[in-house]
Amino acid sequence: MKKDYKKLSIIMPTYNAEGTVEEAIRSIDTQEFTDPFELVFVDDGSADSSLAIAERLAETRPWMKIFKHETNLGGGPAFNTAVEKSTGDVFFCLDSDNVLAPNTLQKMFTHMKEKGADGVAFIEQRFFSGKDLTKYKKAVYDIEGEFVTLGDFLKPGAVMLDQFMMSKDAYYEVGGHPLHHGFTGQCFEVKFVSKGKKAAFCPGTQFYHRNADAKSWFERVYEKGVFSKNFYLIFEEIMHLFSKDIRMKIMQYDIYTHANLYGDNIKNMVVDEYKEKGEGIFHSEYKKYLSPTGRGDFCADNADSTDPADLLCLSICDYWNGQYKEALDKQQTLLKEVGFTPVLSLNMLRTSMALSGSFPENTIEEKTDEIIASMQLRPQPPLFEKPTFFTRILRRVKKLITFNK
Repeated sequence: MKKDYKKLSIIMPTYNAEGTVEEAIRSIDTQEFTDPFELVFVDDGSADSSLAIAERLAETRPWMKIFKHETNLGGGPAFNTAVEKSTGDVFFCLDSDNVLAPNTLQKMFTHMKEKGADGVAFIEQRFFSGKDLTKYKKAVYDIEGEFVTLGDFLKPGAVMLDQFMMSKDAYYEVGGHPLHHGFTGQCFEVKFVSKGKKAAFCPGTQFYHRNADAKSWFERVYEKGVFSKNFYLIFEEIMHLFSKDIRMKIMQYDIYTHANLYGDNIKNMVVDEYKEKGEGIFHSEYKKYLSPTGRGDFCADNADSTDPADLLCLSICDYWNGQYKEALDKQQTLLKEVGFTPVLSLNMLRTSMALSGSFPENTIEEKTDEIIASMQLRPQPPLFEKPTFFTRILRRVKKLITFNK
């Protein structure tokens, strides 16, 4: 069924992007819009000339609206401000370092209306560096069905919606971007589809994604060793849709030891299961719960279950509903029945911190990571091993240096 969307809002949260922001804004000039549109620019307390550049360009572009944060609040708050200030019923986030190919957004907006979709993505992404748009590596996405399915995220060469156009109503119904871990983009894509929202790819569209000069956000997060932990949090969003077997394998996975992008990690484990079982990795009635209230509906339907795989889901529901005592009770039952697992220890730690009331809710995930990182054992030298001749000499020198100070 077609949808009668009226207006497109392009949003651009920006921080210290004076070297690229003008190119990003000027790429909007190439879009050949036939439907109403606007650009909502939010400067997040930039210390450079980003805001001044936007203000200069806005003088000849009446469709630009400019807002600013007096201080830097971060990407999430800047994104939220832009969405709140937008007046379209559909929006698209154009990062201030990326570039639109000519006449793509109007094509996508039209495709979204005609398909009756809640969101639509570029079918081709072009990754480039510097200023030369002719030199890029591309990724082309394809799906078998009309709309993206959860299985499409688990296939080899999995699809990536990345920055995609979506209706504002769908965004709010899904619950917005998760802000409690480092893979928010990947998590939002999965959330969007798992809540029953229809996402499609638009034929004949390209998007230029600039590679960061320094390490990307993904690289910085990955190097902390939390790849599997963050992907667990993505799977946590759809835990109720998995079969009991897959839930148990996720709960028993060592998310801290096995976190290598090109080796063992929890995402590859689930992908391998999908290769073998296909739709069998989801439980038989999972499509029944593909809705904004799906997780809550599942938990209500299975509230009396004592099965460990169901208890995991029920404890997740309790945690995200703020029912921390109930969540911890179920986690303690799981500890007795399943034994210690890294996933269970993570959940018990974050639930205990929330239950204590000693930490602001928006800091619990970050504090949990800090505590886990601080718990690494530090090897010490042997107490009673006889020192070598050179060790005795070194100790004597150190004592002399200390004494002379």
